[in-house]
Amino acid sequence: MEKILALSLLFCSFLFIQPVQTAQAQTPDKVDFYVQAGAGIPAAPNNFTENYKIGYGFGAGVSYTVRPSVKLQLLGQYHRFSFDEDGALDNVNVSQSVTGIDGADASMVSLMLNVIYEYELPGIPTSTYVSVGAGYLRAARDDFTITTPEETFNIDQNSGSSLAVNGAVGLKRALNDNLSVNLEAKFVTGLFIDNRTQYVPLSIGIIF
Repeated sequence: MEKILALSLLFCSFLFIQPVQTAQAQTPDKVDFYVQAGAGIPAAPNNFTENYKIGYGFGAGVSYTVRPSVKLQLLGQYHRFSFDEDGALDNVNVSQSVTGIDGADASMVSLMLNVIYEYELPGIPTSTYVSVGAGYLRAARDDFTITTPEETFNIDQNSGSSLAVNGAVGLKRALNDNLSVNLEAKFVTGLFIDNRTQYVPLSIGIIF
């Protein structure tokens, strides 16, 4: 999966930097719809980065153009992270020999209200944008168990729901008057979940 993602990001990066000429700019619609897919990278705390692998995710949303360079966006995203048995075993301090480990994948669900600022140059179809926002985050990391010949240990993963904030940078390229593609890197942090769950979504999407 990681190789496919890397090739996809490389291909999209080529599209964004390739110089092209466009026809006369048209007045954009005030409402845009977003569909995204990509990866999520665990960032914090340690029991997230050590016990889970890079995962996949997708999202959808809608935005309203407040003025030509500013949009107000409502975006929902879902990410799933595979449980890493080897990583979990390496970071569990158990004096007895381990005979088994039982864990489940983690998932992150977010719904954010964002403000997007786009910077465009005349005659160039690729624009740069930044966004900041806040909203809801549900971090579902099920507790897992470590089994030894004598007993079973339960390892708490600190799941919960929280207010969250996020910030992103991205590139957007117009394919025609009604369709664009974008490449985005984002940082998400929960504010009130124990140890502040944090992760980095990397997304490729379409805007129409």
